[in-house]
Order: sequence, then C-alpha cells, then structure tokens
Amino acid sequence: IKHNGTFRGLDRIPIMDAPAINQAVLHWLWPQVCAHCREDLPKDALAPLCLGCRPKLLPDERPFCERCAEPVPAGRTHCARCASRLFTCSIIRAGFLYKEACISLVHAFKFRGQRSAARTAGTWMGHALPRFAELGQPDALVPMPLHPRRRRERGYNQAKLLAEGLSAFADAPVEEVFRKKYGMRAGSVTGTGSFIPSYTPPDAHGLTDN
Repeated sequence: IKHNGTFRGLDRIPIMDAPAINQAVLHWLWPQVCAHCREDLPKDALAPLCLGCRPKLLPDERPFCERCAEPVPAGRTHCARCASRLFTCSIIRAGFLYKEACISLVHAFKFRGQRSAARTAGTWMGHALPRFAELGQPDALVPMPLHPRRRRERGYNQAKLLAEGLSAFADAPVEEVFRKKYGMRAGSVTGTGSFIPSYTPPDAHGLTDN
C-alpha cells in the first residue's frame, strides 16, 4: 500500500546480502545431504550427518585389541593378527567402530571431496579422546601423508584435516613430519621405508590416519 510516496511494509521485508543470496541459491541447486541417510540437511548445517544419524556413530569400546583397537571377544587383550607379531606402532585407538554412519562419514571425505566432513570427524574424535588416557599427551599430531599422485587427485590430505579438527582437544599442534616415497603404490599398505621424515619430530607424537 502506497502512503506518502512510499510503500508500507517494505521495512519488514528481510534484506539479504550477496553471500546469503549465493548460499540460498547453492542450497536450492545443490542441497547438502546427510552423508549417511542422504536426506536434505538445513542450509546452515555445519555437520555432515543429520541429527538422526549422529547416534549411529558407534563408539569403539572395550573389549578391543589393546594394539589396533579391533573388537575382540571378552577375555582377550589382542586380536589374532596383533598377538602373533611385533609392531613399531604399539597403540592405535579408534574413536568409532568402522560400521554404519562411520563408513559413510569416511567415504564423504575420502571419495566425495567433502573436506569439512574430515574436520568435523576430527572434532568428534576429539570428544572421544578422554576415553583413551593411555595415549598420553602428545607434543604434536602428525598426519600420515598421501601418495603424491593421490594428493593431486584429491586436492587435500584427509589425515591432515582430521588432525586439524583434533588439535584443540589434544592441545597439540599439527606437524607434517613425514612425506611418502614417490615409488610407493597409491593405496598400498604402509611398510618399512614407506615414509621419509622431513625433519626430526618431537619426542612424543600422535599419528592421525583414516
């Protein structure tokens, strides 16, 4: 309604700035979806899982192998693989069981290019950190490097993003100590001599991998 040369009610229409308009258009064209159930997420969602799927991230709780954190039957301290061999890395802990929503979460940042999913996963790992007092206090978090070709294809190292999300909870900086040998096949199992230190690492360091 026009009154005194102006239209009443225009002051009640919300004014959107350019970034907000861009975000709304992008959400309309390519809506964010939950990494697990694939249902639409709110346009301002910061987490890769919807509220219904987050409880499906199952914590890795004992009994599990005291070295690799794989579930084991009650009364056993090590899985068959770890009980029969000696390893340089003596303690590995997992924030969640690799099943259901956890698989979808890992696939989101490994195969779908969702960098933010890796940082969020690192944050959720940080919330699980108090359960593992045996890990102690690291001087630094060291992400395991990708094969150079895989790093170029993916555009980022997901282990580094995980470490960045975990860093504040571990009260430790992220240090890229290692680089992977060019001769190693992408996706191969880590073996002796697979990684070369870029410099002398701190005395106590925690490795992050997916």
